[in-house]
Amino acid sequence: MKTIPVLENKIVALLPLQASHWEELWPAAQGIDLNKYGATDISTIQNLKDYIQTALQEQKDGKSIPFSIYDKALCTYIGSTRFGNIDDKTKVLHIGWTWICKESKGNGIT
Repeated sequence: MKTIPVLENKIVALLPLQASHWEELWPAAQGIDLNKYGATDISTIQNLKDYIQTALQEQKDGKSIPFSIYDKALCTYIGSTRFGNIDDKTKVLHIGWTWICKESKGNGIT
């Protein structure tokens, strides 16, 4: 598996997602109703862990590169994003699967 770099600017860092990040992401995940807008449900700790495991399995399969979003000013994790549907043959990927806590919306991150 390739090493995933940290992507960052002055505001945020996109850190390679790890299974242990559920603890840091759980406060941000509370209050987000992703199921309202799609098939993703992170409304419980187990659902968040399953979401992360799915992302990490897709990474192992070469289908995605998942990240945790870290707010540098607040020194806290605020969500997750992913490069997905990676197709090496056509050199195409999708950017999505992005969610951030409602407190971070509208402050220059989104």
